Amino acid sequence: MVQINLPEFFHYDLPQLLEFLNLQDEIEYNITFPTKTTTGIDGNFQVFWEYYNAAHIGQQLHQIATHFIYTVQCTKKIH
Repeated sequence: MVQINLPEFFHYDLPQLLEFLNLQDEIEYNITFPTKTTTGIDGNFQVFWEYYNAAHIGQQLHQIATHFIYTVQCTKKIH
């Protein structure tokens, strides 16, 4: 399984990222789309924006994948 942390590919456009994935000769990937907190932005909007971006990326990957599953981490942390 290839582990991919999306922020490491921030300088790639989508065709370059897809080319990278095709060159890996793997059938299974774990792609991490980390969340971040930005001060001054409403928390609800922050969660919406992260899910919006993740959904867009997921849709692009779903179009080229034979099988596609995803998991979502809980946005609440228990201290």
